[in-house]
Amino acid sequence: MHYIIDANNLAGKLNILDKKDFDLELIEIVRDFFGAKKHRVDLIFDGRDNMGDKRSEGNLNIIYTPRDSYYVGADDKIVEMVNSDLEGLEHGHVFVITDDLELIERVQKVAEKIQIIKVSDFAKSILLKLEVEELEIEEELSEEEEDEITKELSNLWK
Repeated sequence: MHYIIDANNLAGKLNILDKKDFDLELIEIVRDFFGAKKHRVDLIFDGRDNMGDKRSEGNLNIIYTPRDSYYVGADDKIVEMVNSDLEGLEHGHVFVITDDLELIERVQKVAEKIQIIKVSDFAKSILLKLEVEELEIEEELSEEEEDEITKELSNLWK
């Protein structure tokens, strides 16, 4: 599976776009969400400078598009990536995650059968996973609580 994520669009849905280092927070969120899964994940940000940047962390590729005459923003890079993964498209294994209607239209012109996942739905999945993880953390007992329960059970069994 190959997931191409409109990063700024997702950050907006998660209400972190206004934060100073929202990109670093989003990278952490996406890395945690996909975990050890072997999916290829491309997180595409609007670039801040003329050079752009790209780095990989395992199966997660973090791309900041350059700001030049070719790449006006992340949308141009996303369309290019869809166009270059024709084999994945043939097998139905390429997903673009965005709510940007203009981008969806552009991507569908390149590949009619592209699978679109709405950012709003994807963000709900992320938030649900975060809530479950938070509940699991809250349910863990401290050492003191475990000792107290052990003492109470020992007294009952005597």
